[in-house]
Amino acid sequence: GSDWGWLLRKQPQFAERCDFRIFKEDIDNFLELLEGQLQLASRCPWAELNGDDWVGVLLKQSRLAKYCDWGKLSGENWTVLLMRQPQFASQCQWRKLDGEDWVRLLLIQSKLAKHCDWEKLSGRCWVVLLVRQPQFADRCLWEKLDGEAWAELLPTRPQFAAHCDFRIFRDHLDCLRE
Repeated sequence: GSDWGWLLRKQPQFAERCDFRIFKEDIDNFLELLEGQLQLASRCPWAELNGDDWVGVLLKQSRLAKYCDWGKLSGENWTVLLMRQPQFASQCQWRKLDGEDWVRLLLIQSKLAKHCDWEKLSGRCWVVLLVRQPQFADRCLWEKLDGEAWAELLPTRPQFAAHCDFRIFRDHLDCLRE
């Protein structure tokens, strides 16, 4: 791919002779080629790219989004992409994100909370989110927090104590004292 990339950067008229599938294994070289020869984008075998490939492409050259098969992106792919390129939120298949994906995303892009399926967050996910983003407390499903989760949350966020059933702490009180 690198020899073809070099040649096509200099002489794009040779594109007709290139089997662009060679760039699947060297997508960075292809993206470098497209920086100077965007007209070659239609020659890429986009259908062969997987979700990870698409995240790499879109993080480097968001203008290639028109070629993206959004259905290939997993929840993790969407999380990584939207953390850095939130303008693609309108394309996102939100149902693919699990609780951990949501926490990672909301810690960086809190404005995407309007799309969140809060039911997907576990008690552990809520702790991680609330410690760093306490403004989401009004969305919290407090019943998902067990004694261990409360023992982790209350030392840093005591303002949430009103939501805690302290009877669940029998096995976790030592954590609060440390």
